[in-house]
Amino acid sequence: VQLQLGYHLLVITSRG
Repeated sequence: VQLQLGYHLLVITSRG
């Protein structure tokens, strides 16, 4: 589950 959370966080940060 941690991987999914990290992925979501990465996408949000990538969008800026």
